[in-house]
Amino acid sequence: MSSREGTPKFPDSYIGDKSVEYDNSTWMERNQKKTTLLCLQYLCDDKLDNLGIYDVLNGNHYIIVDLGCGSGFSSEILVDSGQRVIGIDILIDMLSKAKTKQKILENKKD
Repeated sequence: MSSREGTPKFPDSYIGDKSVEYDNSTWMERNQKKTTLLCLQYLCDDKLDNLGIYDVLNGNHYIIVDLGCGSGFSSEILVDSGQRVIGIDILIDMLSKAKTKQKILENKKD
């Protein structure tokens, strides 16, 4: 699923073979992971702490709910940063991909 293919249509662009295409898209993976890393950086950077929550977030691990987790690109980054993640998506095909990644991450820990 490249950026040149136009706007994806929900849910048709994310089920069946399209879920495999999405999960194998290096472009999508790179963008999802980069965005998640930036969000974590902003949440944990005391220089950007205009909400006054730096002390609460820094060094702590939380349960994070990843709504619309898709195939789990963002969830991977969150788990790697030490968070517990609950991934929620309405598309079974995407959850199946995320579940596979979860098993791989669990095996890496052992």
